[in-house]
Amino acid sequence: MCGDWRRDQELSAQRLVLHKMCGRFEGLINTLEDDVRRQLGEALGRIDALASGAPSRSKDPYKFANERDDGGVIDLPNPLRKSMN
Repeated sequence: MCGDWRRDQELSAQRLVLHKMCGRFEGLINTLEDDVRRQLGEALGRIDALASGAPSRSKDPYKFANERDDGGVIDLPNPLRKSMN
C-alpha cells in the first residue's frame, strides 16, 4: 500500500512539472511567432516601398524650416507679436 501511495505522489509531481513546462513552452512559442510576424511585416513593408519606387530617406541632416542650405537662418514672423490691423 505504501508503495502505491508513493508512486501516485511521484506521478502527480511529474504531471505538475510537465504541465508547467508545457505552459512555458507555449508562451515561448507565442513570443517567437509574434517576433517572426513583426519582422516579416517590416521586411514586406520595405520590399513594398522599394517596389513602388518611393524615395529613400534623405541622407542629409535634418533642417528646420527656417534654415537655409548655406547655414544661415531665415527670419520668420513672430506669431506672438500683434499685427497692426
